[in-house]
Amino acid sequence: MNRNINTKLASVNFIIGMGRSGTSLLTSILNSHSQIYANPENNFLLFLANYLNSKKDFNKNDIEYINQILKLNTNTTLTVWKGKIETDDYPLTKEQIIDKVYMSSSIQKKGKKVKVIYDKNPEYTLYTNMLKTILPEAKYIAITRNYLDNIASRKKFRNKTKKRLTHNDWVSIYMLAISWNYYNKKIIRMLGKEKIFHIRYEDLVEEPVTNLKRLFNFIEIPYENDVLNYYKDIDLNSKIENSQLSEAQQLTVKEMHGNLEKPVSNKRVGVWEQQLTKRQRYVCDVICHKNAEKLGYTEPKEYSKLYQFYISMISIPFKILYYSYLILKDLKYYKLPLSIRVNIFSK
Repeated sequence: MNRNINTKLASVNFIIGMGRSGTSLLTSILNSHSQIYANPENNFLLFLANYLNSKKDFNKNDIEYINQILKLNTNTTLTVWKGKIETDDYPLTKEQIIDKVYMSSSIQKKGKKVKVIYDKNPEYTLYTNMLKTILPEAKYIAITRNYLDNIASRKKFRNKTKKRLTHNDWVSIYMLAISWNYYNKKIIRMLGKEKIFHIRYEDLVEEPVTNLKRLFNFIEIPYENDVLNYYKDIDLNSKIENSQLSEAQQLTVKEMHGNLEKPVSNKRVGVWEQQLTKRQRYVCDVICHKNAEKLGYTEPKEYSKLYQFYISMISIPFKILYYSYLILKDLKYYKLPLSIRVNIFSK
């Protein structure tokens, strides 16, 4: 029987932030450190939160049940790895289960002496309270990006991968702006209250060494110069081929993360000027400017109070639609009894 519950495990922490804000870049940099495993999206922690918190020890049947769930596509975003608990030693604690899942990741470099695990998932930004029930001592790295650049990047990616028609851009720009505002409001509420390190994408790419040294000081492990050579070890094709993604999903992942095979660059700062129309920029500014200013992003306002009121009124039904979507997603992925959710995703 496994009663060695005091075995030193790697500490598990989280990377949060809106998608297309540099979360993948930061994950790749951290994963290049000799003492860190940094994993991209896998929603198993949130999906299994209540189950993992329901008991102190998990027997063989529990582990087999969890392994079956780990095979399911329970993510709200694409994942290139699925974990598995391999052991003949029972029972396991919650912490041991989590450690074994992360350490089974197919994308990790072998032979590391891992002290810290980082799990990157933009979805976590909305569910930090749930994460704290599972791992109350976890630390967070929050990365934010100028709202105009972030929205322009997500708009471009969405148009390319989902083949949206041009006339839908007016609708989507509202939803993209509302979602940026919602995610970053969550981060602002955490700042100064939690074990959290905030870094802006712009600061990371403009002065990577200075800002990464501050970050590693927060993590409490030494900075290594080689972390900025992350791109030399990335082989997207190999990782994707070893995943269980469909051909269409593999193309999406390549589109999402193709820039990771290049060194840190500030070329993506200010891309909104070429990708957003003046009207789209005004919509984003009206919806996002208050929270953007709290994060240090300011753009000159070139519209009247009347136009601001007009945009604010038009945005109301889009906000209702977005918040309704969040409620339904929350119910489907996290709030329904686990047996019902497993049945849904098994099909």
